[in-house]
Amino acid sequence: MKLLKFSGNIFIVLGISLFLTACKKENADEFPNEPLIQGLINDIKADSLEADVIWLQNMGTRFAPLENHREVALRIKKRFMMQGYNNVELDSFFVTIALSTGFYGDWQYNVIATLEGSLYPDSVCVVGGHYDNILKSTVDYDTVPGANDNASGTAAVLEIARVMKKNNFMPKSTIMFIAFGAEELGLFGSKDFAANPNGFSGKIRFMLNSDMIAYEPSTSPDSWYVNIMDYDNSHNLRYDAEQICARY
Repeated sequence: MKLLKFSGNIFIVLGISLFLTACKKENADEFPNEPLIQGLINDIKADSLEADVIWLQNMGTRFAPLENHREVALRIKKRFMMQGYNNVELDSFFVTIALSTGFYGDWQYNVIATLEGSLYPDSVCVVGGHYDNILKSTVDYDTVPGANDNASGTAAVLEIARVMKKNNFMPKSTIMFIAFGAEELGLFGSKDFAANPNGFSGKIRFMLNSDMIAYEPSTSPDSWYVNIMDYDNSHNLRYDAEQICARY
């Protein structure tokens, strides 16, 4: 799928469109509301994405075992709240792991903002990305900006949440925007959520994960692309994604 702009922007378009087309019940209308999709897409701002990436990288580090890990989660929570989400929560889980510097054990946090579904609130779609980062080539974890891995993915989550809230979008099914913690240590945040997803076990219909969406080594826009990884139970969603990229 060839792109004409910064791949992160196109990924947000894909994310919004997928949530309006895939996050629905089987008996819903086959085609989405075209003006609604276009209106949301028009509100996607490259400046907003860039500002969120810079904001995250300027925290200095988001390496989960360091003392600032709760403060990082709280700052992301406040970011969602500034967008108008009054139901943001820190979903805590305990991590125990052996590091090169010794044994580590402490609470870590997923940050969850919820847009409740108007017709099917117990049917959940998830848009997520991890906010922690790591630099394995050195023991100096004080400066690990992680702009690409994965401030870019977290910025995608924040931007989709911002655009939907700004436009007073009311989804039929509930949407959870999740910034996962402690992923680089061993996928701890997502594993904890999958094991007990806030009472929605077995009711998650769809999940779009944003990871390293700012990465593109080529300097030629003609060779830029979006890589969508699907699984055996989501080939149809990948097909939908290809059609969405072509359409919008």
